[in-house]
Amino acid sequence: MNVTKKINFDDVIRNWPAIFAAVANRKEVVIVEQEGKSIKLESTQQEPEVVSNPWVNYDPVKAKAALHASVGVLAHVDVDNLLSDLREQRRQDSSGRPAE
Repeated sequence: MNVTKKINFDDVIRNWPAIFAAVANRKEVVIVEQEGKSIKLESTQQEPEVVSNPWVNYDPVKAKAALHASVGVLAHVDVDNLLSDLREQRRQDSSGRPAE
C-alpha cells in the first residue's frame, strides 16, 4: 500500500471519484474522519489467480445445489419476448463477435 491520507468526510463526498481512484488504482489508503470517528478505505483488489486447470476447484455437489436453487427463476418471464430480445441482440455487432 502507498501513502495514507486523512480526509474529512465532507471532502470525501465532494471528491469521491478522485478518492475512489486513489484507493482502487494507486493502492492508497485513505482514512475518513468525521466527528472524532474514522474509517479506513483500502483496496481489497488482488491479482487474478492464474488457474491452469479450470476444473481444479469444481465441486459437483455445489454445482448441483446451484442448479436446484435456480429452478423457477424464469417462471414469470415472457419466453417469446426473451427469445425475441436475444435474436435482436445477436444481430448487433459487439467486441470480438460480429453480427449474425
